Amino acid sequence: MNSQHTPGIADSVLLNSRKQGLPYGPRTAHDVPPPESLWLVRDSVGADAAEVTDQRGKAKLGGLDFLSIRLVVFCADKRCLSAAARECSISLSAASHRLTNLEKALNTRLFKRDHLGLQPTQAGTVFATHARAILLTLYSAERRLTALSSAGV
Repeated sequence: MNSQHTPGIADSVLLNSRKQGLPYGPRTAHDVPPPESLWLVRDSVGADAAEVTDQRGKAKLGGLDFLSIRLVVFCADKRCLSAAARECSISLSAASHRLTNLEKALNTRLFKRDHLGLQPTQAGTVFATHARAILLTLYSAERRLTALSSAGV
């Protein structure tokens, strides 16, 4: 198995979680819970596949996509939209539009914007916590699939 590791979003998410002493999120990529525990998350939310998909089976994500999820995590961590935009490799204008559109789709403000930068609202803190968990879960899945592929499975 290839033991080389390329730093990515999960590393940044984990590092920022540790720096801020946040009580959520695994401490290392190896601490990510197995997929079975995702059922506990589903049960705690009380949603099933019928509730989170439309009639054609397309996910009802309310304007969410991978880049928006990453952007919210970086905004919460860096408290600066331009720094978050750089991390996501998008322009400041695109990041601003994306964040505004996401807030409209969710019908809530995620961040207070002022001359000091971004301050997460209570909704923003909750969303960033879940966004971080989503990114860590995706990263864990990618690592497991890579390990299976390397093992010839």
